[in-house]
Amino acid sequence: MVRFAAGFLHLLTAVMWFGTILYVHLLLKPAYASHGLPRGELIVGWGSIALIAVTGTILTFYRIPTKDVLLHTRLWRKGLHVGKHQAGFDLTDVLILAPHEEDQILRLPVVGKIVGSAAQERKPPHLVAFYFMTFLNLFLVLAVLLIIAVWRWG
Repeated sequence: MVRFAAGFLHLLTAVMWFGTILYVHLLLKPAYASHGLPRGELIVGWGSIALIAVTGTILTFYRIPTKDVLLHTRLWRKGLHVGKHQAGFDLTDVLILAPHEEDQILRLPVVGKIVGSAAQERKPPHLVAFYFMTFLNLFLVLAVLLIIAVWRWG
């Protein structure tokens, strides 16, 4: 519940903060802020930044299980295992040549599954609808910004 609340608050604050930035820069005249922003707007701006930092820290805490996972990168640096094997690829064939046994791999947490590129299954309808709505929303936001830009400066 804490993770959900922190995530929701994080996203809500980020959207409101970014929306305010767009509002100030696109709709208000530059003279509005020529002598500095009003105190209330500064409090909201800095409060949003602080809230995003706090909720981001909470979300990071929930995403990383132990301090050791965060700090122990002796064998994995810059996405490479011992400078040879790139993360995110199927390393099953290379495991035969590894100096460690398979049991060390099995002790690691499962973080995903490899999806075959040859026979991909069809996406469920709710996921297709989600992608459609996401791209439609993106298109509408960009269209509104374009119209505002043409109206304001065109």
